[in-house]
Amino acid sequence: MQQRKIWQLFSALSEEEVVQFDHWLDAELFGKQEFVRKLKDFLVSKYPFPPDDMDTWNYLYHGKSYDDARLRKLCGDLTYQLEEFLALCAFRLDRQTREHLLLQELSRRNRPDLFIKMLRKIEKELSGTNNRNGRYYRRLYEVESEKIRFEFAHRKQIDRHPLNIAEFPGKDLSALHLHNYAFDSWWLHEKLSLMATNLNNRQWQEAGPENILMQEIMDIIDNHPVFHNQNWLVIYQEVCRIISGDIKGNLSRLIQVLRNENAKEVHEDQLSVFSLLLNHFIRRLNTTGDASVAKEIYTLYEWGIEDRLIFSDQFLPSVHYKNIVTICLRTEDYERAWEYLHNLRHLLPPEEQEDVYTLRLAQYFVHQKKHTEVIRTLSNRRFNHTTDEINARSFLLEAHYEVNRLDTEWLISQTENLIRYIRKQDGLGNNARQAYLSRFRLFRRLISAFTVEELHLLAQVVKRADPIDRPQWLLEKIAEKIQQSGA
Repeated sequence: MQQRKIWQLFSALSEEEVVQFDHWLDAELFGKQEFVRKLKDFLVSKYPFPPDDMDTWNYLYHGKSYDDARLRKLCGDLTYQLEEFLALCAFRLDRQTREHLLLQELSRRNRPDLFIKMLRKIEKELSGTNNRNGRYYRRLYEVESEKIRFEFAHRKQIDRHPLNIAEFPGKDLSALHLHNYAFDSWWLHEKLSLMATNLNNRQWQEAGPENILMQEIMDIIDNHPVFHNQNWLVIYQEVCRIISGDIKGNLSRLIQVLRNENAKEVHEDQLSVFSLLLNHFIRRLNTTGDASVAKEIYTLYEWGIEDRLIFSDQFLPSVHYKNIVTICLRTEDYERAWEYLHNLRHLLPPEEQEDVYTLRLAQYFVHQKKHTEVIRTLSNRRFNHTTDEINARSFLLEAHYEVNRLDTEWLISQTENLIRYIRKQDGLGNNARQAYLSRFRLFRRLISAFTVEELHLLAQVVKRADPIDRPQWLLEKIAEKIQQSGA
């Protein structure tokens, strides 16, 4: 039962939700579908431990021969009910969607007075909303859409009830103009969020993210000139200047504007701005190798950490800790890397803190070529995550190779152990597994290669290998061996 979809969904429920589902399904079926209800009762009694298929069958059909197809059909019926329950739970939490659907139903059921009363209530809430983010403009767009549909369907004109807030320049616009502005504004917020996660997409790179975003901004200003001084538009223009390298763009000034209380309407978009700029600067660092870009990345991270903007469940995600330390090491800013290593350590999630810190500390020593420190840091250590364990063993192998590369028998033995370990890890993606295996197979050849001909041939194999992890390190060590041979 553990591998069936029904249990995977059921085990995702909390204890409180299990009780709620139990009562909800009894009310929903109201005495019907006896075996679906019996299966539900059995799963509730076994929660949180998955029952065996045969035990489940004997509870439902005691004395009858096991029929997997019949049990699978019954599990499918209960899965349908559980999926509907989960959808209803999400619906209850989404007030905006509930109000939107309620407006639709009041219009469809021809209750104009109730429709207008509900409409006025939502408009009043929108009037007092300071946090004008993408969600706000989506809600405004949906309200204006339902208003237009209602007027068309019922041939009834709704008196204009402009948003009662002086700072909102669209309060005197026509319904259609306001509707179009709300949609354009919502879409631009969505595009900013999507751009932050798709910056490495080839199509986005060819067009230039700053050009895409700036064109959208200019379209809104051209189509809705009354809105051109909106704070969020000004902020997005500043983002475009920074991305395009415009000398007028200033990251520190942008961060100060985002922190300003007058910019509350973009508060929930700050993470999108952070992600977009971070991905942009990291891509620039990767493609140009310009170390000055790292300063912008440090400024961004200091903002994200000070304001806890990038925190999750009150902790700094380990991916950001790894990123900022790695960037310091790549740009050889070792003093800053040491500070971040230790000063940010306590912000990591407690269950990950020791592993993440230890591996980054080893990485720090690797970059400084302090091989004995790498060995001292990682010897007799085991890591919870597979990739961390592989990287730790890799650092150890490289350090031992640098300290005593003539101990070929021990090095080859440890490399083969690591290759066997990688092969057993089902959780690794095929591409990652192949990249690791290629690297360590070729490292094994490097250990036992001594003639110049062997080394030149090995260099050609490394260059052709795809995928392969850290080929540059292998090529450097091959070059060192060739040089030491006097060739």
